[in-house]
Formats: sequence, C-alpha cells, structure tokens
Amino acid sequence: MDRVAAAAVHLGTLGPRLAKMSEEMAAQARDQAARAQAVADSMTSLTAQLENATRELRGSAGQVEKALATVARIAEQTRILAINASIEAARAGQHGRAFGVVVEEVQQLAVGTGTTTGEIEQRMQQMHDSIARVAAMTGGDGAAPGAQAVATVAYASEAVQGMATSAGQQLASADSLKTMGVDVKRSTDALLLGVGRFRFAVHARAAREVGLLLTALSSQRFAKERVERELERWLVAHRHFELAYVTDGRGRQFTDNIASRDGQIRHEVGVDKNWSDRPWFRDAIASHTPISTDLYLSSATGELCFTVAAALRVGTDAPYGVVGADVSFQRIVDR
Repeated sequence: MDRVAAAAVHLGTLGPRLAKMSEEMAAQARDQAARAQAVADSMTSLTAQLENATRELRGSAGQVEKALATVARIAEQTRILAINASIEAARAGQHGRAFGVVVEEVQQLAVGTGTTTGEIEQRMQQMHDSIARVAAMTGGDGAAPGAQAVATVAYASEAVQGMATSAGQQLASADSLKTMGVDVKRSTDALLLGVGRFRFAVHARAAREVGLLLTALSSQRFAKERVERELERWLVAHRHFELAYVTDGRGRQFTDNIASRDGQIRHEVGVDKNWSDRPWFRDAIASHTPISTDLYLSSATGELCFTVAAALRVGTDAPYGVVGADVSFQRIVDR
C-alpha cells in the first residue's frame, strides 16, 4: 500500500503540471488564433477593397474611353468639314480668302485634337494594363491567383485563413488537454482518498517526529511566544510539515498558525479557534501516543495531507493542551 500511495502521489503531481502546461498552451493558442484571424480579416478586407477599386477604375476608364471616342469622332468630322470648307473658300476667290484663313485654323485645331486624343488613348491602354495586373493579383474577374503568382493578395488571404483555422484547432486540442489534466488529478486524488483510511509508513514517521516536538514543548507551557518559536524551529527542520499549532486542554487554540509555505515560515491567523469538536482533537486527548487522521485535501493548498495530533500532559495528569501538525503527503513521500 505504501508503494501504491507513493506511485499515486507522483502520478497525481502530473495532473496539476499537465493542467498548467495545457492552460499555457491554450492561452498561446487562443492568442495565436486571435492574431491569425485578425490578419485574415484584414487580408480579406484588403482584397475586397482592391477588387472594388479595380472595378471602379475600369468603370472610370470605360467612361473616359467613350468620351475620347466621341472627341476623336468630332475632331475627325471637323477636319473633314474644314477641308471641304477650304475647297469652297478657294472657289469663292477674293471673297472667300478671309473665310479660308479661319477654316485653316479650324483644320489645324482638329488635327491637334486628334493627335492629343491618340496620346490619351495610349496612356489609357497603359492604365488598362496596370488595372489588369492588379485584377490578376487580387484574383478578381475570374483570374486564378495560384495560376498568376504564388504571392498574390488572394492567395495570401487564403493561406492566413488556413492559419486561423489551424490555430483554432490547436486551441481546441489545448482545451482538451487541459480537461484531461484536471481529470488525471481528480482521479489520482480520488485514488489516494480511497486508500486514505489506511496508515502508511509515513504516518508512523510523522507521529514519531511530533512525539519529539512534545518533549521540546513540555517546558513552554502556555508561553505563547516561546511555544511559537519552538514550532518555527521544528518546522524548519521538518519541511514536509506545512502547519503547526497548539491548543489548550479545552480545544481553544492559543498560538498562531505557524505555516511553512514555499520554504518560508509564516504566522497566520489561528488564535482562539475552537477545535474541541474535531475528531483529531478528541482522539488526541484520549490517547497517550500521537494519532493521525485519514488523508484529506488541504483547504489552504489544495494538496493531499493528513494531521498528526498529540496531547500535552505531565505524567498521568489530564492533558493541558494538544499540539497539531498538518503533513503534506507529497512532501513526506518525496523525502
């Protein structure tokens, strides 16, 4: 049973560690999922904006093309009319000379307009080419981003969405692992509590050590500060005990709770607590040797522990007090 208890304690330590690790993994996965989703949303929004801008540019370009076509048509018609007018002016002789000068200027204006329109059309074609490249990069208008280039906005957006999905799956796995860790601890605690009514070798060891404390306290009867100093020294020498305290013969605690937490000795509130109705107090009063309780979960640490208690008495006199000490089951098994 000692070996079963020791193995169960070591197994039980894995539960909290696993739960802590999985909690950290879950937090990291949750942060990663949030970041990936934010990037994916931004990429999706950027792609949509680029596609809208491309459509607007194409629409605007189409309208400019129509206007240019109209201007070019009018310029060509004006040039033809000017040629016809110049012919008629030449036929008119002296009377048509002044009219011919104006017609010549109109003809030059029409030619200039046609030339300018041609230059604008060339630039519009360049704009079309640029718009087509943007459309190809965004994957819009039927373009396949994978066929165009790997590093397109649409392809990147799809990849980031995949990352967000993967991060979400990791988060679900981390949450499952966390639940598993809690279940492992619960199961091992239940196992130990189930065998907690048995007494192990560590119970006998703890009882002997509390017996030694009785000898040290016998000369400090009801001297609160001296008793507390003795408890402090004893806890330093016996690190597997996590708490020690002393009551009077009626079960009223007259010392602080002297606690050993994280390698430090601390004083905690405990004076005037009444333990007279507790089984460990009554059993200690009735016994001439230290007694120990079943295993239980400590309300202070959440770890498995047990209490050793012994009556303070002189010879065969009635007990004048009880010393109680809580033992961390894991600490004493590890030692």
